[in-house]
Amino acid sequence: MASLRDKYEELCESQNWTAREGVGRVLEKLGSLLEGGEKGVILMDYPAGYGKSAMTLPLAKAAVDGNPFFSRVIHVLPMRTIADDLGKRLSGWMEKLGLSPGVIGVQHLGSPGSPFFAKKCVVVTLDTFLLNFYKAPAYELAKLFKYEVSHYEFPRANIYSSLVVFDEFHLLSPASAGELSSFKEEAKALCTTMKAILQMAAVGVPIIVMTATMPETLKELLRKEVEDYGLRFEEEKYSPRDPFEEERARKRLRLRAVEDKGILDVALDYCGQLDEGRRLLVVVNSVKVAVDVYRELKSRKLNPVLLHGRLPEGVRKERVNGIKDVRVLVATQVVEAGVDESFDFLVSEVCPPDRLLQRMGRVARKKGHEEGEVAIVAQLSKGVYNQDVLSRTWGLLKNSFGGDCQPQPKSRVENEVRDVIDKVYDNRWVERYSQELVLQRRLLEMVDTYVMLDPKDIKDFIEAINGLTSSFGIVSAFSHSDVLNGNYLNRAVGLSEGIARKAIEHGAKILVHEEGRVEVVSLSEEERIRLLNTRRSLSLEFLGKGYEGIVVEEVDPEVGYVGVEG
Repeated sequence: MASLRDKYEELCESQNWTAREGVGRVLEKLGSLLEGGEKGVILMDYPAGYGKSAMTLPLAKAAVDGNPFFSRVIHVLPMRTIADDLGKRLSGWMEKLGLSPGVIGVQHLGSPGSPFFAKKCVVVTLDTFLLNFYKAPAYELAKLFKYEVSHYEFPRANIYSSLVVFDEFHLLSPASAGELSSFKEEAKALCTTMKAILQMAAVGVPIIVMTATMPETLKELLRKEVEDYGLRFEEEKYSPRDPFEEERARKRLRLRAVEDKGILDVALDYCGQLDEGRRLLVVVNSVKVAVDVYRELKSRKLNPVLLHGRLPEGVRKERVNGIKDVRVLVATQVVEAGVDESFDFLVSEVCPPDRLLQRMGRVARKKGHEEGEVAIVAQLSKGVYNQDVLSRTWGLLKNSFGGDCQPQPKSRVENEVRDVIDKVYDNRWVERYSQELVLQRRLLEMVDTYVMLDPKDIKDFIEAINGLTSSFGIVSAFSHSDVLNGNYLNRAVGLSEGIARKAIEHGAKILVHEEGRVEVVSLSEEERIRLLNTRRSLSLEFLGKGYEGIVVEEVDPEVGYVGVEG
């Protein structure tokens, strides 16, 4: 039987694609683990733009063709935008291979593509995957909380017979948590994901973890956890001898730290250079700033497109699908990872260095795109990231890239920024992580292994830890007019806990769905105060009460929900 690496290289040859040496080596290590009956985790640490995510295609084809080791591939990503983008690309590739794109399912809050993970290749958001793994199927969450019933055996059986890929793992690091959330809440997603990885790998589920910008502190934590569990840890690390390095070395990148201008002014400077199909990406740290910049650029007839996480679901998908035709894109962190697009210019607010490296990965990304320019602006959106992390990052960037920096090989610039990552992040957060989440780790292990737990126990468990991740508290928001005309489901907006509370404080109503009837209900002053002051997750409050979401006066489909930030 041909090896996974052989199948990958045959696939690339048939489609006239460049077979990546690193992908081949990971598949070789995977094949060795599987055939040797060993249990473990493979970490693939390669630069942005390498093509790591495309490895899921040959794995999905192996699942379709049949193999003795896994029946499907589940590709886990932290955000809906990048899940949608990868799902679209995988479906297109499947069609080129003469296979049905229907074997690909994208599953998250706004895309019920494979609710119980039954398709041969499932691209899923992290929240949804963790809920399904820990016996609370996301598709049935309302039913679980209302009737205390669910069919968790189905998705768990499919998970335990799968190969699971955790992509963009670096985004789980809580080291850059800002003022809007506590460290413990931010660390919750890492804790839950890490425990799921260990529990799956311990019974032989093949696990691949992918990253482009993982801090060494997080990498060493992953290694220690895996090896302490008695499992094998294999790291496939990028080598400058990889043929991809020739492509990186040919590309030239100018990075400069800008202190004397704001985001808008720098963006306008680059807009004057958008001739001959050149493209500009502007990335900021908050929705409000993104909307302000977008409106200014639009007022100057520059035809920008806006992308962030609080757009109506249908609008967001439409913009992701049309992103290849956009010349000026204004976005938040949703484009940091997985969006396979290439721009000539990037203007970014200063952000944690691992996030910056991800943003830079969208510049001069594709073959034939040999030059790019990045401007990091000192402007800050308050509270989004840890201020100490931002200050240290800015100081190092200003020292290396202040003044009139000249273009350099892209590989050299990226390596310098990668060095900043490990200078900024020390291991203090690892010590806090180990101390503060002991109980949660024990509970997670019990939920997975104790077969006699029933749905009521799972409901009680989720309530006890206040959700599995910090983003468990996403609350659906609907425009009043969309509810009235019955078109509200496709125009839902996901709001974070803090933004949803602000909306309730400013008069948002509640959407109740009872016996086929939809009703908008005003909150009593007593209930409004209770919701604003409860320490319980709003999502759990809503599930317990049977609320479908909040209703706001209007959500502008062009700019989405801005609300009150900070």
